[in-house]
Amino acid sequence: MIWQRYLFFRLLKVFLFILGLSFSLYSFVDLATRSGKFVNRGFLPDLETLLYYIDQFSYLLPLFFALSFLLATIQVLFDLNIHQELVALQMGGLSIKKMLKPFFILATLLFFLSIANHQWLAPEAKKRIQTFQTVYAKKKKRSLREHVHTIGLADGTELIYQRYDEKKGELFDLFWIETPTKLWHMKSLDVDPLRGRYVDLFERDSSSKLVKTASFTQRFFPEIEMDKEEIFKPFIPFENRSLSQLFTQIGAKTAEWRSLLAHLLYKFSHPLLFFLIPFAVGPIACRFSRHTAPFLTTTIALFAFVSIMMVLDGMLILGENQVISPFFILAPLILLYALFFPAFRKTL
Repeated sequence: MIWQRYLFFRLLKVFLFILGLSFSLYSFVDLATRSGKFVNRGFLPDLETLLYYIDQFSYLLPLFFALSFLLATIQVLFDLNIHQELVALQMGGLSIKKMLKPFFILATLLFFLSIANHQWLAPEAKKRIQTFQTVYAKKKKRSLREHVHTIGLADGTELIYQRYDEKKGELFDLFWIETPTKLWHMKSLDVDPLRGRYVDLFERDSSSKLVKTASFTQRFFPEIEMDKEEIFKPFIPFENRSLSQLFTQIGAKTAEWRSLLAHLLYKFSHPLLFFLIPFAVGPIACRFSRHTAPFLTTTIALFAFVSIMMVLDGMLILGENQVISPFFILAPLILLYALFFPAFRKTL
């Protein structure tokens, strides 16, 4: 219908304008603040810098989409209300429910674009961003720190080690968490065969304290179920994995499956915000009043948006570290839908 196309393309134009403006501002500020850090020898290559910010756009796409859609929805609905266009549409027999249909159509398109981005573009974009930052960042004179590495085994146990010598096939400074009440520490572990050197066994006593109960100069560990070919592949951070990779690896039920599920639900949580925006903004912006407050509404909406993003990030950290169930990541969105749906339904 004519009015649906009119509203949809009007909303789309405002959305694209805000999206381009916000990302351009982000790029200029980021380049201004990082230019001193990203100058290693000479100037930054123009083409590589352009590709770097294209990758940044892909990686931050859900954030920019949600923010731009929020501001575009507020602007278009308040503009229609102030200029009495909502009254004209309702005089033509259209309900607010029908008038918000173009907003939900755009939200659906943004949802699928975000899912496609998480699946095919963002994982590779994050890798290229890290490569760019490593190559062009100024080298600082500081001692290198060893990172702790973890391996989730098929039987649900976990290995934590400091370093792996590929030539010797040895893991150094290793802990094997066999159960919550029993763990092994060894100075080194030969991968083939699985033989530990200077091994200590720790078990929890009646007061839940870990106490060393046995020591061995060397000990074989046939009970460790370790696939050597799979385990020592280069580690890909959870946030760099695609949706299909996360979904497939969750099915393997390794010790990391809760962390993987947390990242999978987190990546779905941002696209779900698109449908929440018309639910929350529609009843407020379409309300007839002599004193409309678009500036106050925008301020509160931006504060709420930042708060939601911070809560989701906090939920991801807690879920990734298995402090809470990964499903709690969706709890803020479910609560907000439940909060705004009655007002939305009453407005119709």
